[in-house]
Amino acid sequence: MANWHKWLALLVSIQLLVWLITGFYFNSLMNSADNITTRQPVQHEGYLPGRELYPLKAIDAPPPLAVSVIWVLGAPYYQFEYNQPLHTYFPHHRRLFDAITGTSWQISAEQVATIAHQAYAGSARAGEPVLLKPPIDDLPRQQNPLWQVRFADEFNTAVYLDALTGHVIRHTNDRQRFDELMYTLHFIDYTRTGFFNHPLIIIFAIATSLLALSGGYLLISRSRPRVQQQASPCTLTVSFVSGADPDSLPARAGDTVFTTLSRHGIHLPSECGGAGTCGKCRLQCTPDTPVTDIEQHHLNQRQLARGIRLGCQQQVGVCQYIKLPRR
Repeated sequence: MANWHKWLALLVSIQLLVWLITGFYFNSLMNSADNITTRQPVQHEGYLPGRELYPLKAIDAPPPLAVSVIWVLGAPYYQFEYNQPLHTYFPHHRRLFDAITGTSWQISAEQVATIAHQAYAGSARAGEPVLLKPPIDDLPRQQNPLWQVRFADEFNTAVYLDALTGHVIRHTNDRQRFDELMYTLHFIDYTRTGFFNHPLIIIFAIATSLLALSGGYLLISRSRPRVQQQASPCTLTVSFVSGADPDSLPARAGDTVFTTLSRHGIHLPSECGGAGTCGKCRLQCTPDTPVTDIEQHHLNQRQLARGIRLGCQQQVGVCQYIKLPRR
């Protein structure tokens, strides 16, 4: 239990440190509004005086759930929607038809390049439009294909456009990608699901709960013997390798040897204060002294055979005679 508690404490403390660093970044350093200065809106709406739109009933297509008129580079189009997802990044099933001629339509790479140039306020050279399918590195939640146009500026700006309509979905650059990395670390989203409530954060919540429960258990289990055995005095005999005269120390049955020695001013080496995690408080008992699981973890078989034990694991009454390297 003590070893599990130690490793859980390490896991939780690392994530708490990550939370502290990323929280400081969000509060003091991040300014997403300044991250993309080359973003500008695109005007798609046009004007068709005296022109009538193609009748919807004449379009040869399965009946949709919803129909809307959208504009792309000044031209109107019917958008037939065959599902209505809760979020725009969920799979969206649509078809577009020219609202003047009634023919099926989908944006071309040349038109995508034109819109991307209009959406970019800088002077950097643009790359060729690339049609990407999910998963998309910059947009991990996106489940629909998108056009990507990259610009050769100092921040590696990329513009993402709807694969069907060409409408701009998002601008991103290296500054915003760093912000996304901070969000990933803060929300423990290492698998890049794009959501807060994901399996890793649930596992971390369980680990934190187990840390609290195991800490409470260890606290109660280690304090209980002292209360139960207070009324049972006994003696702990201590000898020294240096040849100094042995001591008979009054003790209480149930107390650990580590605690008893500390009470009499003899302090064993320790980094954990007798918690059983460092394995430093070594002393020599008789070879037949029972061995605990924690001692088996910290000591090898040769040491155990010689009677080497840990003072924090041996109770007075079970271990009545010990030898220490020095007084």
